[in-house]
Amino acid sequence: VFISIYTDMGGGEYGLYHLLEHLDRRAVDPILVVNGDGPLPERVRALGIRVITIPFEVVTLRAFFGGKGLRRNYAAALELRRLMAREGVEAVSCTDVLSLLLLLPSLFSIPLRVIYHVIFFYEPSRKALFNLLALLFVDRIVVLSEAMRRDLASVTIGLAAKIDVSYWGVDVGRFRSLTSEERRTARSAAGLPTDAMLVGLVGRYEVWKGHMTFLDAMSRLCAERSDVRALIVGGAMTSAVIPEVAQYHARVRERIDAFTPAGALIVLGHRDDVATIMASLDVVVCPSDREPYGLVVLEALACDVPVVVSSSVGALEVVEGKKGVFVCAPKDMESLYGAIKSAISCSIGADDLTKVAKTDMNWPSWSDYARLVQRKISE
Repeated sequence: VFISIYTDMGGGEYGLYHLLEHLDRRAVDPILVVNGDGPLPERVRALGIRVITIPFEVVTLRAFFGGKGLRRNYAAALELRRLMAREGVEAVSCTDVLSLLLLLPSLFSIPLRVIYHVIFFYEPSRKALFNLLALLFVDRIVVLSEAMRRDLASVTIGLAAKIDVSYWGVDVGRFRSLTSEERRTARSAAGLPTDAMLVGLVGRYEVWKGHMTFLDAMSRLCAERSDVRALIVGGAMTSAVIPEVAQYHARVRERIDAFTPAGALIVLGHRDDVATIMASLDVVVCPSDREPYGLVVLEALACDVPVVVSSSVGALEVVEGKKGVFVCAPKDMESLYGAIKSAISCSIGADDLTKVAKTDMNWPSWSDYARLVQRKISE
């Protein structure tokens, strides 16, 4: 059983989708458990994988232990246990502490192997609760970067030996370079200017994503260069559940409304054509304060687009020192501004990028990620 607490397609949900897509179905019979309909279950059903809906409620840990969330989710936890017993489930894969809490009735009564994926840096209270639950019930922990492994091992007790690192892969068929004509067509279809230098931040609104630093740097750059436009692409899918994300999104929106020069900033919401939009940009920026991985960095390079990335982004473990990668300091507008200016002047030739990808880049693959998870499931 693979549990997802969200049904929209964010980064974590794309990771789960690609994991399910690349599993060896001769060895694993996967079931996806969600709490309702949405793009993720629709795509997973298209893979021929069973999807079962259990109406649990996604709440913060504070709300869960506040009583109301616990009462509402208790029935769902019992239904989940009945599913485990009925289907003869042997292993569970999940990515959130809430999933472990929902699994407690099952874990106390059914022998289950638990593979847990840590896909973002936890705050202290979540780390403490996860530490306790992982010591008791989790067999293996998969993280997205060495930075995450070091962080988790340093702030938890007894978990270091359970941690495996596996980089998420790049779908190089979907994320690819475009010809000049394809770029113009892609921009026109998305309502983007075809004659401007486009510098974009692609990612959902999360408190660590660095939107404010990006907006400050781009406001300065756009004031200096009339041919440059700033672009923000992404939704705020967790804002309805996490108050801190909702507050962050509101602050960013206020800054967007005050952006100058007028007309130099374009803001798009969640997009399903993000691969095409990304490939139509001149520079992709990942200015996160602290990013567990940052798959967008690899995806941009696969699209033959230079990328600016803060030094606290996990994906640098894969791409640092490669052509088209410009590193800046996190939370530092001056550093980001300088790196974007350098990236704008960079032009990666398609032939050079192909050479890097085939001989030097060694792109992480979703198949490798799936094989690791499958091995940990069956150990």
